[in-house]
Amino acid sequence: MKHVAVIILLTALHFCADAQNLVPNSGFEEYKHLPCEDGLYFMEALLYDWIQPIPTTPDYWNSLAEPDCLLNPAIVHDSARTGNGMIGIVTASFEAGSKSEYKEYLEIKLASPIKKGSFYNVEFYAKSRIENPNPYPQALFEANNLGAAFSDSLIHITEGANSPDHLSLKPVVKSEEVISSEWKKIGSCVTARSDSPYLLIGNFDSIDSTKLVQ
Repeated sequence: MKHVAVIILLTALHFCADAQNLVPNSGFEEYKHLPCEDGLYFMEALLYDWIQPIPTTPDYWNSLAEPDCLLNPAIVHDSARTGNGMIGIVTASFEAGSKSEYKEYLEIKLASPIKKGSFYNVEFYAKSRIENPNPYPQALFEANNLGAAFSDSLIHITEGANSPDHLSLKPVVKSEEVISSEWKKIGSCVTARSDSPYLLIGNFDSIDSTKLVQ
């Protein structure tokens, strides 16, 4: 399987006229364990506050991990935009030469719910990660449609026979442009459509409507 891997850093949500951030652990710097520590690799075991809403597997990267850890950014000659922590998610996939709906997402409970009709600035930074070490396959494509969406309830689906590998939410901000290997800020001031306590990040569009560039 070939993936389009995107690194996420510095998520922020605040009133358009106020700089108070409503996203806990917005820079991914508060961790329970460093990657590879005690044999731990999965994001939820490593990072405070953030969860994976469906049973696909975002990666937590941190430059303080041991130099030979596959989730130390130095392994792929990369680094966080600021600080030490960042998260990698898959936004598009190919399996056996065909497009796949497999995607990865981030979810967090906000410090306080957004209020319907209020204005909020939703923003985060992202870049494509083109290089991967073994045993991970090389990511050969870049893609668009990375966005952020709100949810009125917690989405936390455990693994099972009918577990989804894609979420179809309506993003409030989205990158129409392909995410390149340079850090890009995605965001704008938006009006809350409902009282929502949860924020999610990922590609909520179908693979067929996602633009891919090799």
